[in-house]
Amino acid sequence: MLAAETPRWIRRVVGYGFAALLILIAAAAAALRAGAADQRELRNRMWRTEFARNTASDWQIITDAGVTANFGDGGLVLALPNAGTQALMLRAGAVGAWTLVVDAAQTAGAAGAMHGVAFNCVSEKACSYVLLNNNGYVEVFRQTGSERTVWLELQQWPHVRRGSATNRVQLAAAAGSVEVRVNDELLLRVPALPGGLVGLAVHARATAQSVTYALAELRTEQ
Repeated sequence: MLAAETPRWIRRVVGYGFAALLILIAAAAAALRAGAADQRELRNRMWRTEFARNTASDWQIITDAGVTANFGDGGLVLALPNAGTQALMLRAGAVGAWTLVVDAAQTAGAAGAMHGVAFNCVSEKACSYVLLNNNGYVEVFRQTGSERTVWLELQQWPHVRRGSATNRVQLAAAAGSVEVRVNDELLLRVPALPGGLVGLAVHARATAQSVTYALAELRTEQ
């Protein structure tokens, strides 16, 4: 005896249901990849800056000799004259749960200037750092005086944009750890340590390198 053919309307319902299930699975995967950091976008904004000329006084600016920090309509340009020179800019951060987003790109000089964010800083002598460059390299570490704790050795990572493209570093602190993302991609999680200052950092690797910061924003639950 031949089996009865399944009615067309049932096949359609099953097909539509399967398609909807695939969409839900894809959406769930995207939400998981986005992680907790994106869920905090609605929290209170503590501060946001695009580095207008009148905002320099918001920062504690620590630089080596010859380094200039120029605030203006195009963002903050940190110009470093020689290899080995550094710039660090700090301001009030937050405790507990917080997120920090920073956009920056190297805009002058030979490729390779390490730049990014500082966080959990007690002072300029004790900070955690996420630094990357436009050759696709990134590193994450804690510097306390002459002692360095390395969480991620300097290495290439495919999600770091190269050349003159802007890279976004995103930090999300909660429950004793700080989640580090670059361009929305999860890099790693590191311990949250004492120190409520956050900021920007640049380490020159050649002469006449410049990095431009376009945006920095700190949000908190409090």
